Amino acid sequence: MIRTKGYVAGFVLCVSLTISFSSVWAGGAYLYELGTPDLGTAAAGRAALAQDASTVVGNPAGMIRLDRSQLEATLFTILPTMDFEREAGTTVSGGNGFSPGTSIPSLGSASLPIPAGALFYVYSPSDAWKVGVGLGSGYESGLNYGKEWVGRYTIQKAQAISATLNPGIAFRVNDWLSFGMGFSVTYALLSQTTAVNNLLDGLPDGRLRFKADDWGFGGNAGILLELSRQTRLGVTYRSPVDFSFKDRIRFTNLGPGLQRALDARIRNGTSLDQTLPQAVMFSWYHQLTKKSALMGNFGWQNWQKYGDVDITVRSDTTRSFTSDAGFSDTWHGAIGAQYRLSKPWLFSVGFAYDSSPVSKFHRTPALPFDRAFRYGLGLQYGWSDDVIVGVVYEFLDAGSAELKNSGGPLTGTIRGHYSTNYIHFVAMNLVKKF
Repeated sequence: MIRTKGYVAGFVLCVSLTISFSSVWAGGAYLYELGTPDLGTAAAGRAALAQDASTVVGNPAGMIRLDRSQLEATLFTILPTMDFEREAGTTVSGGNGFSPGTSIPSLGSASLPIPAGALFYVYSPSDAWKVGVGLGSGYESGLNYGKEWVGRYTIQKAQAISATLNPGIAFRVNDWLSFGMGFSVTYALLSQTTAVNNLLDGLPDGRLRFKADDWGFGGNAGILLELSRQTRLGVTYRSPVDFSFKDRIRFTNLGPGLQRALDARIRNGTSLDQTLPQAVMFSWYHQLTKKSALMGNFGWQNWQKYGDVDITVRSDTTRSFTSDAGFSDTWHGAIGAQYRLSKPWLFSVGFAYDSSPVSKFHRTPALPFDRAFRYGLGLQYGWSDDVIVGVVYEFLDAGSAELKNSGGPLTGTIRGHYSTNYIHFVAMNLVKKF
């Protein structure tokens, strides 16, 4: 009877492990970083800057300010560095996971470098209306803690990759008001590998793998208020996007009893239904002098809704339930500045803050994010009247991301924090005007 209950507990455990998979998606979700010039201001002023074609994504109303058609391309690298340190109270054997010690790991680590890029185009048929399109990814993450670390029953390895197409259109209502809107199509591919505790069978760890993809659809809209030649305000909204990730969970090296119990309960597949959060951002821009300007943001993202994961397990019968991952809505603030060093050279600097989407009691190693501080620097060079090239850098401090998870007898309890929890963004961009 004890073993039967254990196998049922093992089933619940393995389903719950797939929930942490959704946190991997969150770890890469809604990054502000697209390699665009406003990376240099830590995205401060994004909805009001309207200085290049990427505004089709940042605030489609901003396309109205572009005097000519414009093509923009970015190429950037995401370089995470994360070092976990276990603390007293951890009940699982094992180490801290791969310790990168550098942004470019040599043997695989808890943080993996991720190359990325984006492309934007705005067509300018007249001063009264514009159309544009953006193609890129704001949702990417990669983690590899290894097979022997203390959190292996929550996550060993995971990856989230996506691509979003976002067309948009903008109209000038009058001299001081413009309106824009667009829709988005996102393809997401996600995978996670997790160890399974074979304690009940007295055997070494087994393995669980979940891999799925889906298409999501949403939209964005914004307004731009040009109060004067020096001052403008922008407000932008991005809708929620629904995804349904479906796969048959695959197990390897399970004990015979646990294998039979799980096969009987999940042999027809598992679905995770989740909603990426809606978001609102208010931005301002003010030109102080002919050479200098200040800008800033205030924003909100609906992560509480994201934390409600609908799970469906199919076998001879279908069981559905909703898991509350304990997420909270987040708040964002940023301030930045630009200074024209000379006619062709524009220097940018910025700082941003985002509150934590999850507390230490609900945080998992799949989402090692605490509050986030961003520091940006950028330099653009006007090669000619038609071509602008730029380099930008941003440093993201994701906090200590303390873990105080109390798991079941098979997952164990994890106590610890991240002594190093940083992400570096290095990007180049090119703007071509027609």
